[in-house]
Amino acid sequence: MPTVLIHEQVAYNIAKKYKYLDNANFYLGSLAPDSVNLNGFASKEKRWHSHLRHNDLDKWLDNVKSFYQENQNKYTKDFLLGYILHIITDIIHDKYFYPELRKQMSKNNIPESAQHLLIRENMKDYDLLISKEKFIEHIKILLDSTRGYDILNISKENMLLWKNSCFQNITLSVIPSKYITQKHIERLTDKVLDEFKKYII
Repeated sequence: MPTVLIHEQVAYNIAKKYKYLDNANFYLGSLAPDSVNLNGFASKEKRWHSHLRHNDLDKWLDNVKSFYQENQNKYTKDFLLGYILHIITDIIHDKYFYPELRKQMSKNNIPESAQHLLIRENMKDYDLLISKEKFIEHIKILLDSTRGYDILNISKENMLLWKNSCFQNITLSVIPSKYITQKHIERLTDKVLDEFKKYII
């Protein structure tokens, strides 16, 4: 799955196209589903619940649609849009980009057993690359005003603690980034937007 900073960059890229989404609640929603990882990588059960996960990616998208329709009156619209954007980004990444990255690695003779870890490490390096960008500072300033929400298996208190931890201690991995690039994130954004447009138009 993409890191929090990658999720926030996708959200920012979309907010550049739809200016009204450039707000604190949208960016909070865009990082919220991963709040279950506040005290370390959460169990599969907790992660799948917060992400409405299903083994079948098309059914996973159906879960997103149902959740959005059922909760429109429970949350600020921009927060809910950010929340489902995070999940849609995960789905699109799993459906298109994760297999593509692994295929590229196989062509470079990287053993299958090492590929998942290499993708995660490359994402960390990409985080470091963008962590000082102006758009990250812009998002951090907006997020300072957020108060959090109780949603699914996430408490607003944990969401706020997660939010405050997301932009700290970003370090370089031991493996130089090669596969996660700005171009990769731009393509990811475009593919995500194809699905996300159904909710904002």
